Amino acid sequence: MKKLTIGTWLVVAWVLPAAIAHGLGWSGIWGSSGAFADYLVPLPVAGGFLHLLTLGGIVGLLVLSRGFPDGLRRLVPAVLAGLVLAGAVMLADVGSLYLQATTDLSQATAGSRNSQNPLGLFLITDGLLALLWILPRQEYRPRGAAGAALSLAALMVPPLLAARGMLGLDSRVDSDFLVAQSIPLESRGDEAVLVYSRRLPSDPGFRAAAEAEARRFDPLDSFASDQAVYFTNSLEAAETRRTDAVFATYCMYEDGTPPVWLDGLGDCFGPHDSFDDRRQAAYERLMAASMPREQAADAARAEACGLTRRPPTRERYMEVAALRSCPDP
Repeated sequence: MKKLTIGTWLVVAWVLPAAIAHGLGWSGIWGSSGAFADYLVPLPVAGGFLHLLTLGGIVGLLVLSRGFPDGLRRLVPAVLAGLVLAGAVMLADVGSLYLQATTDLSQATAGSRNSQNPLGLFLITDGLLALLWILPRQEYRPRGAAGAALSLAALMVPPLLAARGMLGLDSRVDSDFLVAQSIPLESRGDEAVLVYSRRLPSDPGFRAAAEAEARRFDPLDSFASDQAVYFTNSLEAAETRRTDAVFATYCMYEDGTPPVWLDGLGDCFGPHDSFDDRRQAAYERLMAASMPREQAADAARAEACGLTRRPPTRERYMEVAALRSCPDP
């Protein structure tokens, strides 16, 4: 009878996480269409191999605990509960929770996202089933205030280690700059992005670090003619594309005009005429003078090419608008 009970427990422990993952619509660890079969196969190429490790470790703990000293054996339930909590941490979006705790990011904006982490799911199901196995046994229950305190300490260690590990894997935790939300603009060739900065403008190293971040949006590497990078110290504002908390603006131009810093929400576009601005203005003027559409387009392009300064040639992914549309001089 005891062998049948143990066998049933092992079968349930092996199948349960696969069934849960299937019910949640998870995919396999290598992107396969379904997690159910993937989690059942105990091979290194499948998710079941991770389950083999967690289940084997917990079963080993249960077997070995029978020979533990009394005080150590009574800590086993707390360790198992800690592993369950560690699994829950692995399934949570710990990075977003950290940002909500350390910035003004709201829960509504951050949303609620769970990670498809098979290791976390295996720890939860295996740990809970192990607890159901040992909790009815008197010899595993903690005794006295000292036992309860030690159990609490043992309970907290696994989830704290898991949280530290998950935060270490999340680049958002240590990055000086986060979130690059584009802001829709009406004029062709004008682009703007919002970047959250943990650094304040008073920081001596802010501008150098911010310029390095802004180079990700260099117009010479995109289809933009003029590029504005708005720096804000409100992550909530950056995520929701609000510009009311912008404290500095960095402007970049594809025609070789030197980048410029502006205080607050600066205007990178009005004072500067890009190639697209010149071509559009010339085209509208020529069309108003009743020039045929195709001739107006060619003449406007030629006029804009003559007025636009070309930047020095360098290796880049994109060619600037002037070089794409203008003949070689």
